Amino acid sequence: MAKSYFPGGFPGTGVNIKELPILNTYAGNIFWLDNSTGSGGSDSNAGGTERRPFATLDYALSRCTASNGDIILIKPGHAENITTNDQIDFTVAGVSVIGLGTDTDRPTFTWSGTDATACIAMEAANCSFKGCLFITSDAGDDITGLIRIEADNCEVANNEFREGTGQPECCILVSDAVNRAHIHHNKATSLTNGAAANDSFVTLTGVTTAATGHRIHDNYVHGTYDQACIWVANATQILSDISVYDNILINTATSLYAIDFGSGTNITGIITGNRVVTNAEATSIRGGGATLVDNRWGLDTKQSVTPGQNLGSAVVSVAPQ
Repeated sequence: MAKSYFPGGFPGTGVNIKELPILNTYAGNIFWLDNSTGSGGSDSNAGGTERRPFATLDYALSRCTASNGDIILIKPGHAENITTNDQIDFTVAGVSVIGLGTDTDRPTFTWSGTDATACIAMEAANCSFKGCLFITSDAGDDITGLIRIEADNCEVANNEFREGTGQPECCILVSDAVNRAHIHHNKATSLTNGAAANDSFVTLTGVTTAATGHRIHDNYVHGTYDQACIWVANATQILSDISVYDNILINTATSLYAIDFGSGTNITGIITGNRVVTNAEATSIRGGGATLVDNRWGLDTKQSVTPGQNLGSAVVSVAPQ
């Protein structure tokens, strides 16, 4: 039976489809993306509809209208290789990119070259990127940031960053003077320290330009990081109203942190409810001036524990360091 795409909409009281009411309407355009075998996906297709999807995310982004509430839906099985700087570039504000599917069926973006600047760049404000799988198979082990957040109010959520044959320096790089980055419900594993530094899952970078309002929460991160799972790269970076909470952070590198915001006092906000594992409590969390409340640390060993007993029940709730 042929599908109906309701080209004239459904005015009046709405519509029920298979006994389900369609409640949501969208102010913006909906574009579809799918280059899997048999999909017919092509950037030459008119409209980027479900039946005639686009083939590359960068092209789909270029078809969006700024601050219009546009949405790009990526079908399961879609795959792209990232080999150059800003190969996929969010240059239109207010666009949501949503990947569909589960585990390896999710849209997959693979870094497969040796260009250290190869990245997905979020250069326009109020954009979001959700539901995709990112794999590093870079022979050079030196990608400086798989996703670079370079504009205010951008969101990276519900994605997985998976180690392939290479390891990036960091998965998500938040640039200088960017405000209110929102990074949550992601999973990242990077257990092999490659030729170059495997620095962090999230790096907040900059010189001395103030930034505010970052939220990093509910992520699962397990890696061998030369700096920390979550790291402020410059000791003089000024951050205000930052919140880091409810993450599970495991850093297997010796004498290195799960969260490291430096030893200064330039950072305000709260670090709370995190469960961190390092090889020593002294290198679990360094807050850089932020308030630390009710974080728990566990020792990086394979020791067994009694059922119901907290492993490493020391509460990291100390004066800002």
